[in-house]
Amino acid sequence: MLTELVTAVFNLDALAKIMIGLVVFIGSLVWLFSYRYMQGDRHYSRFLLRLSALCLSVLLLFLSDNLIVFFLAWCLSNFLLVMLMVHKNEWEAAKVSGILTAKNFILGAICLAGAFHILFVITGSMSIQTIIQIELHPTQQLALSFALVLMLLAAMAQSAIWPFHRWLVSSLNSPTPVSAIMHAGLINGGGFLLARFGQLFLMEKRLLLVVFSLGLITALIGTVYKLIQNDVKRMLACSTMAQMGFMLMQCGLGLFPAAVAHLCWHGLFKAALFLGAGGAVQDKKEISNESPSVSVLISSLLCGVLGSYCFAFASGKEWFTMDSSLVLVVVAFLTSAQFSLSLLKSLGKKYLIMALFLSIAIGVSYGLSVSLITNWLMSLNLSEAQPLNSIHLVAIFLLIFGWVSVQYKSDLYKFLWLKNNLKAFYVKTLNASQPHPRTITVQRNHYQY
Repeated sequence: MLTELVTAVFNLDALAKIMIGLVVFIGSLVWLFSYRYMQGDRHYSRFLLRLSALCLSVLLLFLSDNLIVFFLAWCLSNFLLVMLMVHKNEWEAAKVSGILTAKNFILGAICLAGAFHILFVITGSMSIQTIIQIELHPTQQLALSFALVLMLLAAMAQSAIWPFHRWLVSSLNSPTPVSAIMHAGLINGGGFLLARFGQLFLMEKRLLLVVFSLGLITALIGTVYKLIQNDVKRMLACSTMAQMGFMLMQCGLGLFPAAVAHLCWHGLFKAALFLGAGGAVQDKKEISNESPSVSVLISSLLCGVLGSYCFAFASGKEWFTMDSSLVLVVVAFLTSAQFSLSLLKSLGKKYLIMALFLSIAIGVSYGLSVSLITNWLMSLNLSEAQPLNSIHLVAIFLLIFGWVSVQYKSDLYKFLWLKNNLKAFYVKTLNASQPHPRTITVQRNHYQY
């Protein structure tokens, strides 16, 4: 009887195994970091207990195959995250951050509850595996589309997708371990939700274009916000926003396994960055803002081409294809080109051979990770590249143009400053990227500890 109940409520499939492995690894690191970092805190034991409960609730979420259990685990994990954010409840800024985040999560929970209710009504089942495999009557497609829109809104609220990003950039009052587990774990919940119901989203081609467009907007806005910050934690928050946008873009491309691979890379990378944020503050290393020479730029582009070709080869994709996979190839090209450009600018062109080998390594490692997870999730049918269209082509142009503009931003600023009133645009953008005013501690004595 107990075995049947567990089987009906939980499902340890390939997707759950990947996400559980990620959470166990990152959660263990954050817990061990907190064990020393939070020593001396008045509520030390309570903090560790809540952090442990948060990790367990996320594991429950990934294992759930029942709509009710999934929803309860979703709400519980968000509730525990808010409690950890307001760990210093005497600190007004932290309390306001928690309230702002709670409002955002409540909105997402309402949307998710509505989506699950509609799915239950049209399928008559509470099992997620049954729902994603059931064949619906054409008259039920409209209801399904509405349910998926609500689910998308829930994922956007969870993953700080524009315009639901304000809570993320206002959450910087949290203790460093909370920021790490939030940016590396909880914020990935939106991506997991879309991947879990990916088979349903693949049936709605027009909705996938909406998902891709929202992801592109978020990625571009998050990147611009990051470039104008001078605070380490705000830069990391805006970076997370941009990365979640890129994750959503991959879902919109119909390549959910690639999105899952991105969640894994982002989770590991962002956990390391937040746990090492204290060292980054003291880092005196200077970064050159000079525009690269033409020869360095061309060399970097060649490295980018090589890296993108290696990515396509390692991931089993064509280097130049007429489907949505081309966007991923372009991203691999820009990633390799950016890494090579940074190396050549700092060390000189004599390190071109090293840049070429590192570009190969980047392309192969990224491609293999995508290929590995795609093959691992093969039985779930979560990968279906979409036909290349004008929106994808516009995205490719914006990504390449944006990358080139960043490399020559000093020259571009000077030109635009002469031609337009760039000051007003800069100030508006900077203001838009700031946290909620009440979540900023202006005076030191306002921090109650």
